[in-house]
Amino acid sequence: MAKTDRKPPETYKLDDEFIRNRERPAKGNVIYYDSEVKGFAVRVTRSPDATFLFCYGPTPRRMVIGKWTASSGGSRSSVVKRMRALAADYRTQVIAGRDPYKERQDDEAEREAARRQREEAEAEREAARIREERDVTVDELFARYLAEHGPKLRPATARAASRRFKRHLRDAWGNRKAKDVTRADVAALVKPLRAQGKASEVVHVLSLVNGLFSFAVDDDELDTITENPARGLKKKLVSKAERPQPKDRALVTAREFRAFYLLTAPRANDQVKGMNADVAACLRLMMLTGCRPSEAAGIEWDEIDFHAKLWNKPADAPGRSKSRRADMVPLVDEAMEILVARRGNGSQYVFPSGRSRRAVNGGGEGVLTEHRLAAALRDAAPRLRRMGVKEPFTPHDLRRTVTTGLFDIDVSEYIIKRTLNHSTKGVTDIHYMKSMLLRQRRAALQGWVDYLEQMIRGAPQADNVVEFRAAAGGR
Repeated sequence: MAKTDRKPPETYKLDDEFIRNRERPAKGNVIYYDSEVKGFAVRVTRSPDATFLFCYGPTPRRMVIGKWTASSGGSRSSVVKRMRALAADYRTQVIAGRDPYKERQDDEAEREAARRQREEAEAEREAARIREERDVTVDELFARYLAEHGPKLRPATARAASRRFKRHLRDAWGNRKAKDVTRADVAALVKPLRAQGKASEVVHVLSLVNGLFSFAVDDDELDTITENPARGLKKKLVSKAERPQPKDRALVTAREFRAFYLLTAPRANDQVKGMNADVAACLRLMMLTGCRPSEAAGIEWDEIDFHAKLWNKPADAPGRSKSRRADMVPLVDEAMEILVARRGNGSQYVFPSGRSRRAVNGGGEGVLTEHRLAAALRDAAPRLRRMGVKEPFTPHDLRRTVTTGLFDIDVSEYIIKRTLNHSTKGVTDIHYMKSMLLRQRRAALQGWVDYLEQMIRGAPQADNVVEFRAAAGGR
């Protein structure tokens, strides 16, 4: 069958009036061609708006080149003239053998590629910024460690970590990127300490570095730090023989008990030879209760119930509480005498001190500290040796002494744990058993006092041996 020529479409003078007055089809569309520029057309649908087209090629290809709205030629200037000029330009391109639709697609593809490239570059810059934020220095890592993990530590532990960081890590690594620290760096850091034979400090520094980088590895925001350079180095660098051994000093003999009470016995003028009276009384209170040095040193008057003979230890006393569990401590008569003798001292503390200022007080009223207790016992070592106590002891050893003595008089391990405010395990203890066991604990501590008195009195008496029951004000 012979090919027939396509009948040219009917043309019209396209303008705003023409387009506005065209009847809109109920469905589909109608195309009206322009009589001035070949290929320029407008397509109308049931919408009051319309679409400008440029049609070219044998098929022909209908290329959308703009929109017409009802406001054109009315409240807004006409767009028809501009669209006709654009169509004429496209017509010139077609005559020159170009394909305006393809060129427009290529331009759009280039713009899209450029847009994606810009977005990728921006994303890379943002990623670099985030990496820079996460790629922290050792100084910044330690600050973050203290801010986020510090509240979980005992105040004394946090202070010790800060001191060791300033002494050993800051100058060596402070400005270095934490991710760049290697195992060799850690080994080099503690090498001088090992050479000086400071095995205990080596262990503490390695523990600090290990804790610091374990925190970093577990922090999802610090994803540039993926390895802990200190892991396993403690075993490699410090032999078992060099590592600090658990302390096991306790007073167990009659000679040691007599020496302790001679050392801390108050005199008629409320002064103890060679030892501050408050320090001596605080050490005695520790021996009568088994409390920690920091708890006894910082005890406040509002914690004491004189009527019930109880010490209500707070759960979250800064710098004092280790277990972070509140407790009620039964006070035997000898402990009450120490407190009564100091009642009305004009301070909020049982053992005030003009030499120290506590951070928790904002630098306010001074109070006895654990360090002063330890220093007093160090200073007393020569006197103790003259009394036959060759091995020195620390304030915390008194807590171990009480524990050992309670076992010696057959107090159950459970009651001893509760007396020391140690945690106990098991569903019953954790969720159901809420008794403070005050009666049993008071009996245990009274038994301990009787045992001490028996040990002291059982030895040959000398003129200068004081009775165990003698306290701050005498009896």
